[in-house]
Amino acid sequence: MNDQENTAFRNYTDVNNEKDTCNPQQQIVFIKTHKTASSSTATIIQRYGYTRGLLYAIPKSFYKTHLFSTTKLFNVDMVYKYSKSKSFNIIAGHLRHNHNELEKLVHGAKFVTILREPVAKFESTFGYYEVAKHLNLDKYANPLQEFMSNPDSYYNENKFLMKEQLRNGMAFSLGLPQNIYKNNTQYIQQNIHRLDAELDLVLLSEYYDESLLLLKKSFCWQWHDILYIRKGQRSSSHRHIITSSMVTRIQEWNIVDVMLYDHFNRTFWRKISEYGPHFQNDLAEFRKRQGQFYDDCVSSSMSYSDRRAVNPTMKRGASKYCEVTFYSSSKFTFKFFVQQTLGFFHI
Repeated sequence: MNDQENTAFRNYTDVNNEKDTCNPQQQIVFIKTHKTASSSTATIIQRYGYTRGLLYAIPKSFYKTHLFSTTKLFNVDMVYKYSKSKSFNIIAGHLRHNHNELEKLVHGAKFVTILREPVAKFESTFGYYEVAKHLNLDKYANPLQEFMSNPDSYYNENKFLMKEQLRNGMAFSLGLPQNIYKNNTQYIQQNIHRLDAELDLVLLSEYYDESLLLLKKSFCWQWHDILYIRKGQRSSSHRHIITSSMVTRIQEWNIVDVMLYDHFNRTFWRKISEYGPHFQNDLAEFRKRQGQFYDDCVSSSMSYSDRRAVNPTMKRGASKYCEVTFYSSSKFTFKFFVQQTLGFFHI
């Protein structure tokens, strides 16, 4: 740890006794997908960079939003104070993957993203972005069921927030064309295999702790680097029932995401099999530490400041490490701006 970290987190007890046999990864591209636990993951990576004073890529429009464009492929001109002579350490915002441009920005980076089972991801997108409200479907007992009764009509004839995320949204965030589903299976698979070559690690939200264990090993990080607090979990008012008859139709509607998830689900379990014989012991150790971290940091009350989501609140008197872990992605973006522009580090 550097002096900034020691000062900021001196009250936090890190019981990690591991001896480093590798160098920690500090060149990171994290591609945030939507409604996949990507905000929780992004803040883990942002916390790592912020507490070490690493150079973080901020959107030019950071004073309006912490997002890069979610509809246009990423390019370096979207980055605040980008120059060819400068190599950033980390980018972890919402953007559309464009490998060559991201390589220009973060030299020698490891590329990481996270996926979610496509039916669950679709329902989460529909609920969180209030598609029923935008399409005047909230008069129906099950707005999602009504949408799926004629999805092409509802989708093609209307404009609404995050529309691109409602059909093969994960593939779209990873840079694939929105209409790629119109191509044959071979073409889609070729694009998925290209992504496989570009991405070093693909996490799965359904196996979040297992995913973070893979990230820890891949990045040569320590236990406290992957401790987390889940952010942006949807409120019950923004959830919709998926009937058994809807599942196949949703999968067909999101066929590219299904193919994408199936491919990286296989690579995920292959990486776990390659982890070594201590995986289950390490997983148990991580969950023990994570449980203690929650006990130390999280109070029994919840925050309902956003009608779409509920968030945990920090326990009174919690440590500075707890405090910084509660930061949202947008707050981290502002903190990075202050740190990098004014040279001022403050938790």
